Amino acid sequence: MDLFELELERRLARREPAQDFSARMMDRIREEADASPTTAWGRGSRTKTWSWALTGALAASLAAGMFVQNRRVEKRAAEQAETQLMEALFVTGEKIQIARTRAGGGDAPGGN
Repeated sequence: MDLFELELERRLARREPAQDFSARMMDRIREEADASPTTAWGRGSRTKTWSWALTGALAASLAAGMFVQNRRVEKRAAEQAETQLMEALFVTGEKIQIARTRAGGGDAPGGN
C-alpha cells in the first residue's frame, strides 16, 4: 500500500463516539422540537419556495398548452367552415347558371 491508501484507511477507520455524544444529540433533538413554528418554517423555506415555483411553472405550462390546443381546434373549425362555404358558393353558382340557361338568358350581361 502506498502512503495515500494508508492515510485514507486511518481516516476512515471506525472510531467510538465520545461519552456524551448520545446526551448531546438528545438535547439537540429536544431543542429542535421545542423550536417555534416560525423557526421551523424558516428552516425549510428554500425548499418550499422551490416547490411553489415548480408548481407555478407547471401550471403556467399547462395553461399555455391548453391555449395552443384551443387555438388549433378553432383554426381547424374555421378551415372546415371556409371549405363548406366555398362548396356552397360553388353549388349556388352552378344552380344560378342552370336557372339562367333554362330562363333563356344564356350568358347574361355582367354574368360569368
